[in-house]
Amino acid sequence: MYHSAALCQAGSATGMMVVFGGRTSDQSSLFDIWGLRRHRDGRWDWVKAPYKSKTEGPIPRYQHSALFLGPLMMVIGGRTNTVGEVVPLEVYDTESSEWFKFNSVQRFRHACWASNNSIFVHGGFEHETPNIPLQKICKIDA
Repeated sequence: MYHSAALCQAGSATGMMVVFGGRTSDQSSLFDIWGLRRHRDGRWDWVKAPYKSKTEGPIPRYQHSALFLGPLMMVIGGRTNTVGEVVPLEVYDTESSEWFKFNSVQRFRHACWASNNSIFVHGGFEHETPNIPLQKICKIDA
């Protein structure tokens, strides 16, 4: 539960629904990526995304959002098993199987969308005031 899902529309993962992170029934945060793909013969299957072994992987998180800009999956905000932990915006390159980290807004349970080269983050909650919903939009230059 509390995972994200986004449709990749560019590169080798085109047409794949990609699911990232979430939380298990024992409250553990997850950091794995799974893709749901359809084969030419009509069969569907799940495939685990590869990670380069010599690079740092993503932070386990839940209540985040994800979207694609080309072949790049942006993972924005969320929470971890450590209350109030700062989580970077993380980018997974579906072509190189590498993760990249950037400073970003600290929100969870929010909505995101992309337009041109910008990502917009609406609503959700901030770690400092987790019981007060936000009604503002932030813009991230992608």
